[in-house]
Amino acid sequence: MEKMKKHRDYLLILVVFCLLPVAGCIQGQATVSLKPDGSGKVLIETVIDLPDSGDPDKYQTYYKILNQTKNSLLMSEGIDAWQNVDWKFLNNGKFYFKGEAYFANINDVTIQVGKNKSNLKIYYIEEEGKPIIVELGCLKPQSQTEFGEAKKNSAIRYNLFSEDVRQMLEDFRLDVIISAGSKPVALNEFEKLDEKTVHYLVQGKRMEYLLDYVREKELYDIPERWNYNRDDFINNYLLPAYIDNRGPIRLYLDNDGAVLCDYEKEKQDAKKQIIRILEKLDAEAVKAKIKINKNTLAGSSRDLTQQNIAGDESINSQLLNGLKLESRDDYAKAIEIYSIIIEDDKSEAKYLAQAYYRTGICYFEMGDDKKAIEQFEKVINKFPSERVPAIRSSNMIRDIRKGIAVRKSDKQAEIPVVVSSAPQLYVEDVNFANESITIKFSHEMDSSNWFYSSFAPGKLPAVTAEPYFDSSGQYWTLPVKLEPYEIYAIAFNCGDAVKKNSGLIAGFRSKSGTFGKPFVLVFATADVDNVPTEIDEDLLIKADEINSNQKKDFDSSPKSVLKARQPEK
Repeated sequence: MEKMKKHRDYLLILVVFCLLPVAGCIQGQATVSLKPDGSGKVLIETVIDLPDSGDPDKYQTYYKILNQTKNSLLMSEGIDAWQNVDWKFLNNGKFYFKGEAYFANINDVTIQVGKNKSNLKIYYIEEEGKPIIVELGCLKPQSQTEFGEAKKNSAIRYNLFSEDVRQMLEDFRLDVIISAGSKPVALNEFEKLDEKTVHYLVQGKRMEYLLDYVREKELYDIPERWNYNRDDFINNYLLPAYIDNRGPIRLYLDNDGAVLCDYEKEKQDAKKQIIRILEKLDAEAVKAKIKINKNTLAGSSRDLTQQNIAGDESINSQLLNGLKLESRDDYAKAIEIYSIIIEDDKSEAKYLAQAYYRTGICYFEMGDDKKAIEQFEKVINKFPSERVPAIRSSNMIRDIRKGIAVRKSDKQAEIPVVVSSAPQLYVEDVNFANESITIKFSHEMDSSNWFYSSFAPGKLPAVTAEPYFDSSGQYWTLPVKLEPYEIYAIAFNCGDAVKKNSGLIAGFRSKSGTFGKPFVLVFATADVDNVPTEIDEDLLIKADEINSNQKKDFDSSPKSVLKARQPEK
């Protein structure tokens, strides 16, 4: 294909609404200035709607966004240099990014968005004596997995999955606007805005028919290719299928056009800026990391015992910190807090009475009834006028001596928990020939209720039959078909399907109707040569945050797995 000799440039403006792993919608604009040899520059401006994760998690989100921004700059393909890069976290909770990228050939450019490549692609086609073609298309599918025949539970799984995708498509909007330096001579699917500007609008709502098509034709192998990952499914199937079904989306341009930029000079200037840009991004990320560490320390029990020694906070705040420690079952540290109040001779009677009473509660929860009664008696003897703590202390002494006082641990024992599993938790060499997964509960369960879900990024195994409880009501079995060299994660009473629904109705519960604690079974199968599959460390940590709520005699900690991976010093 011969290149034209005549100089021409045009502007390409893309307004894109899509997804990023730690963000909500992206509203963006990319302005591309293209030379007749296919080289040029693209000015990208985006506003990312960050999720409302609460103030304590804000800096964790910032840290992830900054690292993803750096990865986008370094990993986007076909880009020779960046300049005029700027970013800021706006007061409304959104993240703003602007940057100008230079490329030698637009056909080689693929922008990295978070962990994925943006599937939207601009193709530049030119032949001697023919109009220039600018085509809007998609890349080939990225990183699809192996899949077999449709599984028996595929329809049920797809119904849940497709409704989740449908909700996402409600806000999906993409407007491609091309303002050319030369006059368009023909349009295919594009619509005119003025003499030199056209656009093509993609709306998520218009893609919903593809979800229904998959269901009607039972093409459940399609979402399986992407492990039922919502972002990958939209990026790699829905968007390409929608654009392909529309036919070639093309703009035909006259060969004449104005020169809009001095590409070579601007590119050389841009190359000088990349080190400064990366250093600034790293510095901002370090600041966010420091904030994360400070917030973590502020929430630790060590800080709570030291906060008020310097007299920076009120006694009321000290009592609150003690209660926080009690809620974490850290009674020894809570006693240290209350001791600081008791030893302060300036403390008022109402605070002293509360401190003694709470100390008695801590000793009681720790199983030391004698010391607990001593603290309650001090409240009655020293602060009889403090009516509420005195009455509560008297009641506690009575109930302890009668043997009817109930500890927090005894109350928690009424909640069903998973006490064992097969395969065992966090094992990395499970035989993929196993045909079932079984979990055992601490209580007899209601055999008519259960709930399990996927837990990203682990894979949900293919289910081959209806799950069931045994006659004791404690063992629940899920018939499955496992594959070699896979990482599986199954969430019980939690998981991806309930992230947007805090009011879970269905789920594992005891015969008395008490819901079981959430649990995530994570394991990996060996390959055909019995070589173990290493489980991703982030998945282990994420699952253990949930599994740490199980009984103490259930060893849910992945520390042994993580320790084995640490290099020797």
